[in-house]
Amino acid sequence: MERYLAVLERHLVIADLKKEISLVIVIWLLWALVLTSVVFIFGDVGLAASFQNLIKNSVVKKNLAVFTDYALYPFYFIFVCLIGLGFYKNIESFRDLAWRYFIAQLIGSIVLVRLLKMLVARGRPSSEFPSIYVGDFTQLYVDASLHSFPSGHAADVWTGATILFIVAKQVSVKFFLIVVAILVSLSRVALGAHYPIDILVGSLIGLLTGSLCLVISRSPSNKI
Repeated sequence: MERYLAVLERHLVIADLKKEISLVIVIWLLWALVLTSVVFIFGDVGLAASFQNLIKNSVVKKNLAVFTDYALYPFYFIFVCLIGLGFYKNIESFRDLAWRYFIAQLIGSIVLVRLLKMLVARGRPSSEFPSIYVGDFTQLYVDASLHSFPSGHAADVWTGATILFIVAKQVSVKFFLIVVAILVSLSRVALGAHYPIDILVGSLIGLLTGSLCLVISRSPSNKI
């Protein structure tokens, strides 16, 4: 047990934090370029409708709904385990990484996303005002049907994926994390909960908060 923990602790030492953050930003920019290009061709609403038409089958839709929610739980589990082991075994790097994740989630997925949802108040595809921006930044709208922009799921999954991407050593793991983040984001559009621009901005929030929480107050050795 101690040997495995020691190996895991060594994996949390990032050789070049700036390089890893730059890499994940470049990957996000490529994802954003592709998505915005398709949105430019088909339109934000048109592309969302096309995605929704792909999963009219009730069984597929049900399974996708399970995926879009439960795909977030492995990230929660990883960081809860890290903070638990960090306190139990007194491993500071475990605790530090977990706290950075929780802070990033608090700032991005909870505070910033929720605030923007209530201020912008964009109608969800299934709402009374689909795709319409009702808000004018003068009041807060609490109606969940007007909380399309930005996507909380996208912000959530990209926060965890970004932090683990930066820490991960294997290219295959990095690739897997990005694929999961993109699939969860797109599933929100396919399920009729969001429009493409919503998930794009949500993913940007997750990327930025995840990256910044690793940069701020880091030690000279880049040990998270």
